[in-house]
Amino acid sequence: MYEQHGPVFSLVGFILLATLGSLLFSDVTPTSNRPNDREYLSDISNMSSVPARLWQDPFNAYYQARNNSNSVEPSAFTTQIAKVVSQSHTESYTGDNTIVLGVMVSTSPYASIRERRRIYRYSTVTALNRAKFTALKTEEIQMAGMKHLIPPATSPKADTASEQSGTFVLPYEWYQSASGKKVLLLWLDEQQFLSAPLNAMAQLNANLQSAFGTIPPNSKSQPKLKIIGPSDSGVLQTMLLESSKPPSNQSNANTSVVEIYSPFATVPATLFKKNEQSEYYSSEVDLKNKIDAIAVNQVKFRFHRTILADSEIAKALVNELKVRRIEAPQIDDCKNQNIPVCLHQKGTVVLISELDTQYGRALTESFKQNFCEAPDHCPQLLQFSYLRGIDGITAGVSDVSTPEESNAKNETESLLALDGDRMHRATGASQFDYIDRLGKEMSFRHQQLAQHNRKGIVAIGLLGTDVYDRLVILKTLRHRFPHAIFFTSDANAQWLHAKDYPWTRNLIVASSYGLKLNPLLQKEVPPFRSSYQSAVFVSTLLAVAPQELPFSWTCGSSPCSSDEMAEKLLHYVSPVIWEVGRKGPVRLVTRNEANITDTRVLNYLPTQNQIATQISFALFYAIVVLFFGGFLLNYCQFDKQHMFQSLWTDHTKLATSVIISYALLTAVVIGVNFKTPEPFSLVDGISIWPAIYLRAALLLACCTFIANSLNVLNRHNQRLESAFQLPRKQQSADQSPPVLARLFLNLWVPMLMVIICAGLIAVFLTTETSLAQFNIWMPIASITLAIWVATTWYNKVSRLADWDTKTQSENTCTKSTATHYSLDTLWADYQHYGSTSQTTIRVSTNTLIYIIFFMCLWMLCSESPPPLFRGGTFLVMMPIMILSTISMLYVLFYVVDVTRQCRIWIRALGRESLTVESHNLEHWNSKLDTPQLLTIAMTKIDLIGWRTKHVSHMIYFPFIAILLMLLSTSNYFDNWVFPTPLGIMLTINVGICTINAFQLRSAAEKTRLNILRSLRQAEIASAAANDASAIHSEQLQKVTQMIQARNDGAFRPLLQQPIVKAFIFLIGGIGFALTQYTNMGG
Repeated sequence: MYEQHGPVFSLVGFILLATLGSLLFSDVTPTSNRPNDREYLSDISNMSSVPARLWQDPFNAYYQARNNSNSVEPSAFTTQIAKVVSQSHTESYTGDNTIVLGVMVSTSPYASIRERRRIYRYSTVTALNRAKFTALKTEEIQMAGMKHLIPPATSPKADTASEQSGTFVLPYEWYQSASGKKVLLLWLDEQQFLSAPLNAMAQLNANLQSAFGTIPPNSKSQPKLKIIGPSDSGVLQTMLLESSKPPSNQSNANTSVVEIYSPFATVPATLFKKNEQSEYYSSEVDLKNKIDAIAVNQVKFRFHRTILADSEIAKALVNELKVRRIEAPQIDDCKNQNIPVCLHQKGTVVLISELDTQYGRALTESFKQNFCEAPDHCPQLLQFSYLRGIDGITAGVSDVSTPEESNAKNETESLLALDGDRMHRATGASQFDYIDRLGKEMSFRHQQLAQHNRKGIVAIGLLGTDVYDRLVILKTLRHRFPHAIFFTSDANAQWLHAKDYPWTRNLIVASSYGLKLNPLLQKEVPPFRSSYQSAVFVSTLLAVAPQELPFSWTCGSSPCSSDEMAEKLLHYVSPVIWEVGRKGPVRLVTRNEANITDTRVLNYLPTQNQIATQISFALFYAIVVLFFGGFLLNYCQFDKQHMFQSLWTDHTKLATSVIISYALLTAVVIGVNFKTPEPFSLVDGISIWPAIYLRAALLLACCTFIANSLNVLNRHNQRLESAFQLPRKQQSADQSPPVLARLFLNLWVPMLMVIICAGLIAVFLTTETSLAQFNIWMPIASITLAIWVATTWYNKVSRLADWDTKTQSENTCTKSTATHYSLDTLWADYQHYGSTSQTTIRVSTNTLIYIIFFMCLWMLCSESPPPLFRGGTFLVMMPIMILSTISMLYVLFYVVDVTRQCRIWIRALGRESLTVESHNLEHWNSKLDTPQLLTIAMTKIDLIGWRTKHVSHMIYFPFIAILLMLLSTSNYFDNWVFPTPLGIMLTINVGICTINAFQLRSAAEKTRLNILRSLRQAEIASAAANDASAIHSEQLQKVTQMIQARNDGAFRPLLQQPIVKAFIFLIGGIGFALTQYTNMGG
């Protein structure tokens, strides 16, 4: 039959659709078959230039070329530059149209440092191209040798042959614009600047003047030296200590200015020492003035930060945590606790930072200053540290594995991270065993704190410079702290890799720049790999073409100089906060940000600033148009004279209620969420909006089901009473209360139950109840339940168990005490026990008992609170979660109660002593001319079939509610970790529904067998008595066949039972929920 094909199509069709979707919507990974250039490198004979694309690491290109050839070292820088100047002398070559741009980079051989040099060159080249400067040589990079900028006695130990000979390698490139301006791009080894950066810059400036010796030595014609550096905060600290030394006496004649643009050093000024006496700078202005005031060898300096300090990033992270209700406790919370760990009522924040970098230490200190009331005493903040290079990979160790093998190895490492023990031995270069033990220690601390405040560790910060180290720590800790918020600094495309998405998902990243800048600034340049790459891009534009910045017009009618623009730059840079989603980074905004709508801000992204209001109202209008323009036009019949009455049907009322509820919910969510909007997204996996609407749909569906089922059962009661002349419950018109009064009388019990249940759950979830406090207020809840039972159950409720005993008394009592039932009496009892008031009180009591059981189960499983949402979303989500859970349980026990009433009634119909009056048989007497016994049998079967046809279909609604609950907690929409107590509760719900449905079918089948057995016994008895009015075998056979062929209601075959279809429906929905993990990387 058709219904039997449903389950097969559901599974096969779903598999086909999922496969087709994965083929159509999965991204194709780009590959290349380009051969390598190793043979070409072996033919290099002149080291003055080596082959290199514009994106390659300049130093690595030199080392590769040198290792693959027997060439000599490159010629001196002065000789090469003088040659270029002499060749360009006929073009009126002057210093006014030349900018010397030096980029300070580390020449460390580590892979992460090589990657930095590579991306910094990419951003520098694209910025020069953005400023309309074109590389004169695009297939090679020029090399020169330059003497050490600092005398050998004070320079660091040389590592290479060229450095041992007193020179260092200086890669350089020439760029030229259409107007004739030139840029000489120098790649500076930071080793030359470590001991005395300012002196080294002054010496570099002198070397440049020597190289450009053909230019008259006056201030206007000298080429402008601009430095992008220092490469880290440690060099900036050395520079500040150097500037604190007394300057030498020197005249201001022919003084040149070196402009320094700092996109790498982020340590705030207040953490830099002024001198050896540990005095610190008071502000960024104080730091800048100190450097600007120094003069070294007739060179003055102009220092400009082009990146926000760590204090601004830390402040942005702290504000984001506060938006999610994570704040430091009051100092008084822990002053009386003489223990190592403060057992406060707030959630604990953990910071894991690099121990061997000034950046890691400074960012941690900045976070403490912004987060804690007293940084010296901040018990809510736990700190741990690690050393860079967790994987143990050191310089000089090459990985010979193929990319496929490397990916497989990384994937194996990631899977091992899911286990409690990664089985790393505590020996060797790698530090994985330290990270494993760190995770176990944090788990112990979490359990210790959670026993006190049920929160434990709620946020974990990863603060460091190496993204690979932070990925290792994240993979180790993510499965241990599924509810915690992970946050870090510095945007990096590594966080967005598909294979790492199961761990990086929902990671909050704060940085000065995003991977994309203002469209007016970025234009044709693709998004970058890191925030520092964006900073280098901005710094390069600021140095060579400040007029390209989007806010250059604010300097007045004339174009701004680089120095003027640098003074204004940080006023147009605000921290970027984004969250890792399935399809990429999702920008998190706050409406009260000063520059959120300013198109001149460097991080302004119009497409990311879309708010949920626009999307919500667009979706609202789409639903309205679809309903009124589609459904009403095609399916409703219009009566021109009574158009409103013809349109205002039950379906129209329901649809209108849904639309109004959706609009009200959207307005409430937007209202409480206005300042800190939650991102609106269905597929990124970072939005709570889908869960809110699914829970609201669950609540609305449960209310609709209750109202609809009461209406359907009432109509069916009237149909049975009319067909079989059953007694009706009469009520005089003058005694009938008004509609509102009847509504109140029917609903005051569930309303009171909802208030009690919601109050208990709200106290449990929102008052940070600890295990000790749970032992106090749980008896209060139990006493409340006892009072409820004492005042309602025994005094007002007609228990179904009493009715069941009453109807089956003939099986347990003697005939003298047996209760003689008539069909009319049985129906009257059925109506009494199934009345709205009686059913409501029983269902409400069972729901209350189950909720208290669920809360105890939640506490025993030590489950953490739900995810911490942004802004006021919590105020909307929590009531909806509470009410939807109560409504789901209420529907479950309502269906159980209605089914149990029907089951008891069916079992009573099978009693042989049940009296059926003649007026109850008129329905079948008019169709069959048979003895009364056969008519009674057909009447009973009819009653069972008709009644169970409606009752058995109610089993769909608990399963629909369970499915909606599963989908609302799906990890596909947000960082929902399916709680164990909820899984136990839903499993029990499914079990209750299943057992109840099969008990109904079993009762119907047993009653049918009893009726057939009674008919057979009556036939045998009448045949033995040789009664003339005996039942004819033909009539008996016909009635028996009709009874056996009955296949409606509870008499349906097993595979056509609603419970079986509901199971298939639920399994299909669970399968859909599970498929989210098969394509987690998007």
